[in-house]
Amino acid sequence: MDRPLCGISENQERRIREWFQLYTKPYRRMQCDKGGIALKLAHIKRVEIESDALCNVLDWSESVTRLARVVALLHDIGRFEQIRRYQTFNDRKSVNHATLGVEVLEEAKILERIGKSNQDCVITAIRNHNRFDLEEGIAESILPFCRLIRDADKLDIFKVILAIDKNGSEFERAIIFHDLPESKTVSPEVIIAIENHRLIKIQDLKCRNDFRLMVMAWIFDLNFTASVKAVFKRKYMDQMAERLPEGHEVMGAMEILRNFIDNKTRP
Repeated sequence: MDRPLCGISENQERRIREWFQLYTKPYRRMQCDKGGIALKLAHIKRVEIESDALCNVLDWSESVTRLARVVALLHDIGRFEQIRRYQTFNDRKSVNHATLGVEVLEEAKILERIGKSNQDCVITAIRNHNRFDLEEGIAESILPFCRLIRDADKLDIFKVILAIDKNGSEFERAIIFHDLPESKTVSPEVIIAIENHRLIKIQDLKCRNDFRLMVMAWIFDLNFTASVKAVFKRKYMDQMAERLPEGHEVMGAMEILRNFIDNKTRP
């Protein structure tokens, strides 16, 4: 994969980080989100760490790594206004948080000082970070950033979903599973999608097991070998499989997922 061509200075990153702290300060004081703001801030910090780790493996320069870190810092900037306006983080019940985030950044004009190409990079990466697939026509110099933030975001969401699925309250599970019911079954359409190495759309899910398999199928969408290796080393697939019902359909799906990982991580 081609390396990205643009980057920013330490001072440029620092100014953006200072703006982020000022912008999010009023939201941190909100009492109506049941701790959601704190969870989003923690998620953003972890995505920054995931982004830095991937940049290190990919041997990106310091200036390019700083730009990727800014994308990670700002990728969920729309979440804060989303919860204030709609009292939910569910995009289907409110608004696309990536689109809202782009609106926030364009109104704030905080990215104007980093240059047109870098600004386009950040905006495009944020707009695409939660899409089912990348939009067409993205410049070659920007594509690596789009792919990196999608991987970094998914790597942390794996962790969050597992933690809540295992130890969260039912209120937290209802949020993370989009109010889907628990079930002892899996929808055939979900199994078929995995058999064909296809991603699964959230609107096609019927129960929480479908959701778990949808998340596991994200492995097909990871862009970097280092990301697939991280999923393997952290045993995300095995941990999530423990939450699934027994049966030959699920066993077959797991074999496909594990074979895919083996093929991607084989020396």
